Amino acid sequence: MSTAVLNKPKGGTAAGNAAATAALVESLESALGGLIEEHERLTELARAQRAAIAAADAAALERVAREQRERMQAIAALDARRHEAAAQLAARYGVARQGAGPTVTAIAAAMPGSGGDRLRLLADRLRGTLRTLQREHEVVRAAAETVFAHIDGLMQQLSRRLSQTGTYTRPGARAPAVNLASAIDLTS
Repeated sequence: MSTAVLNKPKGGTAAGNAAATAALVESLESALGGLIEEHERLTELARAQRAAIAAADAAALERVAREQRERMQAIAALDARRHEAAAQLAARYGVARQGAGPTVTAIAAAMPGSGGDRLRLLADRLRGTLRTLQREHEVVRAAAETVFAHIDGLMQQLSRRLSQTGTYTRPGARAPAVNLASAIDLTS
């Protein structure tokens, strides 16, 4: 949707104002729908990321990371659209600014009649999608931490096995005294 329609001034005919408001509502609904879709894709990618971690598939992890970056760029663009439409609707309905901007729920509550019902439903659905995504990211983080802890344990074991002197056990900690069998040739 063009910003020329979104930035239409308040003045003009009632029909013109109603059409401009309807265009803003449509833009906000479209942005919210897009945000829901993109966050659902991110949730699927988080599941794919977890599977790639479990399979230790570096190529799959790279693909997932690339797709996640693309989804985040799309989300940023949609969020800018959402923010712009929400700010203009808030001004039309006299909704006070809250934090970074007016909330969709506050705008929906200020709309006459049942006009805000669809916005409320979309906002609730987006919140639910974000909660699901957050849970998936927590699972991925736990899986990654488990893998890293395992690798760290393997590295410590390898370090102890390869350390001929056995001077250090874990990083920075001195090992108990070790009798070293060593000799220096003083005759040559």
